Amino acid sequence: MVLITTATTTPVNPPGAQPILTHAELWATLVSKARHPEPFVSAIERSRIIHEHADGLTRSVLFKGQDKEIEEEIRYIGSTTVDFFVSTGQHITNTISGGDSGDPADLYLTFTFEWPHPDVEAGSQQEEELRGRYAAMGRQVVPHTVAVARERIIQEEESSTNLRSRQDALHELTAGGGLRGNR
Repeated sequence: MVLITTATTTPVNPPGAQPILTHAELWATLVSKARHPEPFVSAIERSRIIHEHADGLTRSVLFKGQDKEIEEEIRYIGSTTVDFFVSTGQHITNTISGGDSGDPADLYLTFTFEWPHPDVEAGSQQEEELRGRYAAMGRQVVPHTVAVARERIIQEEESSTNLRSRQDALHELTAGGGLRGNR
């Protein structure tokens, strides 16, 4: 029996990254990832929420190429950590942390993974191959989560700008009498 553990940390706001993500924006993204994981985890075909409560939710997930859904219990800890407890024994943690600079934009996102493998021998080549595969997955999924968070903020800003432009145009029409002729 082997328990393979890996962890990956990525800076949320490296030099040149725009827009700068806040802790609150990143937290909202992690909650969204818990509720709707498909944009974040390409291996997930579909998911559904079974039960939601103040501290998290229970969801069912179907992975691509599988025919059986897997249940996951998800727990929110404050506004820094999301714990995923998978019915097959895996445990995944997504944690937002701050750097030692004290700057609120100095944020990091860490995912830790625990993968039990009762059929794998400790110290075997199979263990090392699995560890490498899981580590590579972490190096992909953590930056991808930050990229999705940043893209969502950009889309929200663009949507807000478009709404303001439409509101300004409508105001100009009504103030200038442009809509009165249509009544």
